[in-house]
Amino acid sequence: MSDLDVHDEIGNLLLDNLVCNHVDEVKQDYTDKIHNLQNLLLNQEQAWHGEIHHFAPGVYTREFRCFENTLLVGKTHRHEHMFILLEGKCTVTTEDKIITLEAPYIGKSPAGVKRALYTHTDIIWVTIHPTNETDVAKIEEWLTVPDDEVREFRKMLGLDCKSNQGVE
Repeated sequence: MSDLDVHDEIGNLLLDNLVCNHVDEVKQDYTDKIHNLQNLLLNQEQAWHGEIHHFAPGVYTREFRCFENTLLVGKTHRHEHMFILLEGKCTVTTEDKIITLEAPYIGKSPAGVKRALYTHTDIIWVTIHPTNETDVAKIEEWLTVPDDEVREFRKMLGLDCKSNQGVE
């Protein structure tokens, strides 16, 4: 087995552990699982990634670049938005599925989603957001949910069964 195959296998196993087959169980556990993975990764050496910010009237586009064989966790977004996998191949997980994407790929991300992603190759991932703001710090504050507010935000959207069931 080559080094690339081993990295792919490890990345896919980690992603598999985030997703369950039972929908209610998935919603109940996913928020905790994804944050646990994120905390684990934050205690590791951080992989290089680059960001390029693009602006046009009424539109902010974030271009994210990352090397192959990287496992990462994205931020929780407050608003639905479009994304484009412009280059590369990656496996992505959400509450209910694991999907391998290969460029070119265009998708829509609903509000409240937090993804784990494993890069099989170098990738360029682009997100597109409607705003007239050009201050990146202000945009990030408007776009993303702080980690300590994610469960309440997801509960408000009806996505977090754990909170809805009163099991804190």
